[in-house]
Amino acid sequence: MLIASLVVAIGCVGQVSGEGGKASASREDAPVKAAADFPHPLVTEVLFNVPRGVDGDANRDGTRSATGDEFVELFNPHDKPINLKGYRLIDGTTVGGKHADASSGKGGAGQRSEPKTGGGEGGVAAGEEGDSADADAHFEFVFPELVLQPGEVAVVFNGLGTSMTGEVGTSEKAAGKHERFGGAYVFNAKMASQYAAFSNQHDVVQLLSPKGEAVETIRWDYRDDKPGERGSSPSGRGQTGAGSGGGKQERATGGSSSRGKPAREVLDKRAEEAAGRVENLPRVRNGSVQREGVAGAFRPHAEVGGTLCSPGVFSSSSGK
Repeated sequence: MLIASLVVAIGCVGQVSGEGGKASASREDAPVKAAADFPHPLVTEVLFNVPRGVDGDANRDGTRSATGDEFVELFNPHDKPINLKGYRLIDGTTVGGKHADASSGKGGAGQRSEPKTGGGEGGVAAGEEGDSADADAHFEFVFPELVLQPGEVAVVFNGLGTSMTGEVGTSEKAAGKHERFGGAYVFNAKMASQYAAFSNQHDVVQLLSPKGEAVETIRWDYRDDKPGERGSSPSGRGQTGAGSGGGKQERATGGSSSRGKPAREVLDKRAEEAAGRVENLPRVRNGSVQREGVAGAFRPHAEVGGTLCSPGVFSSSSGK
């Protein structure tokens, strides 16, 4: 019998058939040490700068939302099952091993949000709802009980103002595998504020263990971009270029340190020292960033997968 797998993808909208939500690596592939230690999951894709038009309808509810279509994808890179219960995804700068509550003022600098507004790239779609008074809102999602088998994928969408259908879980309960997302487990974080979103220019996504310890910290900072540099390839640590559009801005924390470095650099360094593995994202104009295999670094999805994003589908070897 001949079994064929077909992927048809335009922008972020892909229809996938075949073995759902699992890595496409061959059983004969040599073992590769994943970037995440057992029993932790691995962040494999992040969409924070949602493409315009139909290409940006990542959650496939029929409407592009600059906030609601944002997502974070997790993958089990190990040869044993892992349980996601109690793992937490958050955004905003942290300076301790545990998340610093931006609204409490404890633990250092969180990121104050500005909503994604206007018609520019990354802006809020006309009529999109959100609580404009809740300027200190942050994205946060806590996983319910869910055993992720080796090679399986989970995707968490922001969910603001969206109407996703099919097998979609919440922080209270997981649902079954969603066939429209390659058989991955799909979750709606149900954010209620447009401020609870990822900044296009400077932000942090952090995966915390059930104990509240930082497992993985992913950051990007494109604030020093020159217009001509946006969208170009990364050149090490000083990546720039997330595209225009409103987004979160880090709170003012003083002009400089005693060594003359900008305060934000000091805070970023402290976050790195406290958070274990920290990955700095490359320049990307729009679309997601995706990990190139379980041991690889993040790259713009268009360079690895040929599309702008592909929630729920990941290859453990060399991309999607």
